[in-house]
Amino acid sequence: MADVYLGECVVPYATLDPLKTVLPISDDAFARRIPVSGAPTAVGGIDTSPLGQRMRQRWRRVSELWEEHKQSANRLNLSGQLDYRRKLSLQIGWQARAEDGALRVIYTRSGRPTAAILRDRESIVDTTAYWLPCRNDREASYLIAVVNSDALRDAAEPFMSRGLWGPRDLHKHLWNLQVPLFDPSVALHIQVADAGKAAAAGAAAQLADRDPMASAPARRLLRQWLADSDEGREVERVVSELLGVG
Repeated sequence: MADVYLGECVVPYATLDPLKTVLPISDDAFARRIPVSGAPTAVGGIDTSPLGQRMRQRWRRVSELWEEHKQSANRLNLSGQLDYRRKLSLQIGWQARAEDGALRVIYTRSGRPTAAILRDRESIVDTTAYWLPCRNDREASYLIAVVNSDALRDAAEPFMSRGLWGPRDLHKHLWNLQVPLFDPSVALHIQVADAGKAAAAGAAAQLADRDPMASAPARRLLRQWLADSDEGREVERVVSELLGVG
């Protein structure tokens, strides 16, 4: 059982409660892998012989549903789909190598750019979101300030295709911009990181005393707060200077 973060779990500068998932991976923290097997008991690419009866039945049923409903051109079994292009095993490999306290920035795949710091290295990030490992808290704070800013979104628009509702697929174009790598010796980078940290603290305070919220109302709440707050205005000021816009 693992926590899993989808794009809908990410709001500006914060994460909402993750979902739960059961994955066919080893319990060994230093050799985690998807146990693909060619054994006679393999179902959907997984050797089910070590599993209890209920889990064997559940995995078999899920595998059958995958085979029934996948596109005809898709030759992958369920295990192959879960680890397509090593999207899962690479993440699990990072978890096994990462030290306690390792940080990631998680940001959404669709809609407006939305990012937060993920401090739980054991959680899984789903394909509806992206993740970046960070060296320290300041680098992570720097990145979330940049990604959450209106300055970044506005600067990226010329690269984007346009749909019925305006510019789209921003996640494909975020890094077309000349976003400098974080350098702690550059005063402006420290200002951006400090602004991101302050915005994250403010966002957490906005959510702290409220009942659990779905992603859409939480994003509206936080974006309005950012537009009206000193923390949000400071992010826009320093990120605009960083990107040379505005």
